[in-house]
Amino acid sequence: MNGLWWRHNLLFRPTSHLPAAAAYRVASLIGRRDARRQAATHGAIVNAFRMVENALPATACQQQRWANASFGMMARESMDVFRLGRLTAHTAANVLSLEGLETLDAARTDGRGVIVVMAHFGRLIMPLAGIGLSGRRLGMLTMSVDEDNQAISALERRYLNRKIATLLGHMGGEWISLNDDLRKLHRALAQGASMVMLLDAWMPHFGRHVQLPFLGGRLSVPSGIARIARRTGARLVYCSAHEQGWRILGRLRPLSDAPDEALAQAVHYLESDIRDTPEQWWQWPILERMWSPV
Repeated sequence: MNGLWWRHNLLFRPTSHLPAAAAYRVASLIGRRDARRQAATHGAIVNAFRMVENALPATACQQQRWANASFGMMARESMDVFRLGRLTAHTAANVLSLEGLETLDAARTDGRGVIVVMAHFGRLIMPLAGIGLSGRRLGMLTMSVDEDNQAISALERRYLNRKIATLLGHMGGEWISLNDDLRKLHRALAQGASMVMLLDAWMPHFGRHVQLPFLGGRLSVPSGIARIARRTGARLVYCSAHEQGWRILGRLRPLSDAPDEALAQAVHYLESDIRDTPEQWWQWPILERMWSPV
């Protein structure tokens, strides 16, 4: 039996119907199990902490605790996916608090499009669902999750399609993937849409990058967000998700009107959030592909 099928259908799906506090306690236990079983990923996370330990000093024991905690966060994010379809504005308030919605509202004035910049940090789908449930429409740019993406299995593809489609059902906007004609994205922004884009997405075939200061070195970030903002006149807003126990605080913050400066500012916000809670960044296992020392 495929391990992913077993994980989803025998662990997450049935326990997602428990009351929220109990469901997320179960997810945390699954995360502890994952930390023990996924030795290679656990080792890659710890090695990444060692790569940046001049900027993020910690004992070896603390690095191990951060790595263990990251598996718990990711398991709770999986629980979010299985609870997402039943989420309402009322039930979202039990799990999620949002700060800075006025920042998004201000950016959307005069009909201009908005790029909501996020990183793979924390349980990021929940603030996006909450923003959509508040009546503010959002679209999203994602990687391809169809058969053209050979890096993911058929089971992973079904899971990701369910996750994104259910999330966009709450967000209310357009789903555009990197395999689509990206003129759709430009048109949407030019017509005043708000679109979510992730600044720290990494794929080997991505084209132009910019190197920005990050944890004592340089983080390689796709430059497309800034290019698209320049071409469409879209404003930029940064959105982050912070775990507080099993609950989440979503925070929206303004970014500069100058796209290149805004992208650098977003990376700075990400770095600051990582310094506070290192275990919440998803990309530690691939840090060596994205980061280089000065």
